[in-house]
Amino acid sequence: MVKNYLVCAVRPITDGWLHQKRTDLYTFYREMYDISLASYKKFVEEPFESILWEEPVKNNDEYTIANWNAIKELWHKESCNIFWAGADTIMTQPTSLFSDRFKEYRLFNYTDPKEFQDCPHFFNADIRYYPAEMSQEVWDFGLEMANNWDMEEWNTEQVILNKMMWHQGLTLEEARKKLKTLEEIEGYKEYLHTEEDNFIEIK
Repeated sequence: MVKNYLVCAVRPITDGWLHQKRTDLYTFYREMYDISLASYKKFVEEPFESILWEEPVKNNDEYTIANWNAIKELWHKESCNIFWAGADTIMTQPTSLFSDRFKEYRLFNYTDPKEFQDCPHFFNADIRYYPAEMSQEVWDFGLEMANNWDMEEWNTEQVILNKMMWHQGLTLEEARKKLKTLEEIEGYKEYLHTEEDNFIEIK
């Protein structure tokens, strides 16, 4: 039987996240995660098990690498669908996340910038889907890049995840099939001094 997992990571980061050398970010993101998870439990139509990774890391590189490895190990451990949802997302209406609608690995919306390095269509990695049916070759392709992780570029994980998706031969029209009813949690950005994120374009 194929299992469904909703996964996220909220880890204490001892050196701070990028330019935000603050130790209290964990507390606020942990609070956001509780709100986020409650919304998914209310509105996701299929049964799922939630996993939150909280092991501490030193910096943002260790954070993204740890999450990459955790997801990869979980997917290879058993037959499962994995939906990663950042702690700052919420579900707003009944929605099917774990249907057979997506058989390829997916990201769902543009980020800012919409084009980055050699990715002409650069998607946000804060929501992503690893179906049980996705090809092992896609993992192998991503692993080649992950084994040469660029520690100088904070966006390395998002670059790898984009290249994995586009490696499957999806057209832009196919890739932009929307989920619906996901929004960002408001009310934290001013306090966290973050730039306004692109609205997750889900209809």
